[in-house]
Amino acid sequence: MPLGNVILISVFTFHVLIDLGLLLIWIATGNLIKMIVTVIRIGITIVMMLAIYRGSNWVRILFLIFIILGLTIELLAVFQDPHPVMIGIVIYFGIMGYVLGFSRNVKAFLEVQRQRYQGSGPRG
Repeated sequence: MPLGNVILISVFTFHVLIDLGLLLIWIATGNLIKMIVTVIRIGITIVMMLAIYRGSNWVRILFLIFIILGLTIELLAVFQDPHPVMIGIVIYFGIMGYVLGFSRNVKAFLEVQRQRYQGSGPRG
């Protein structure tokens, strides 16, 4: 299995597990609105991750934009209240942004996936 594949699956799995953990918190507190929002977000995230895994470049870029926005919001929160959980989220978003934006192994794997699923043309 190519290293890019392993890295991508690991990051995506970790991301979904974090969201599922958050969903469990909302279930435990009985916050229906946050439960619904989290379930919708998990669904959208999984669909986007599947598109990225198949080599969709425009979805990868959109996901990176969401990561950058999330990282910016989390950084602002960390500066106001440097809680260890928030610092962990900032580190996680940074790693995920690096993996999707700059990892050569992931880029090489996604190029193979793009050619496999979308033909050999320069489409995203």
